[in-house]
Amino acid sequence: MQFGDEPTGTQLRAIEAEWSEIAADQRVLDAEIDLILIEDESPFSRRRMARAVDEWVQAMAARSLLASTPWGDAA
Repeated sequence: MQFGDEPTGTQLRAIEAEWSEIAADQRVLDAEIDLILIEDESPFSRRRMARAVDEWVQAMAARSLLASTPWGDAA
């Protein structure tokens, strides 16, 4: 897919399915951050939060939705 190309019906269905998974992953990350913040704001909890965010970003970068876009192709 090139930038500006219209996605096919199959691609749109795949995108819709993957967005729901991304939203679920986001809710998990949000909950994990909330739990970390409830514990305390020690340097250890900040490192745990940074690691959780980093793992989430890596997981998002590996998703087929992002990899199949011009932005993913450029990465």
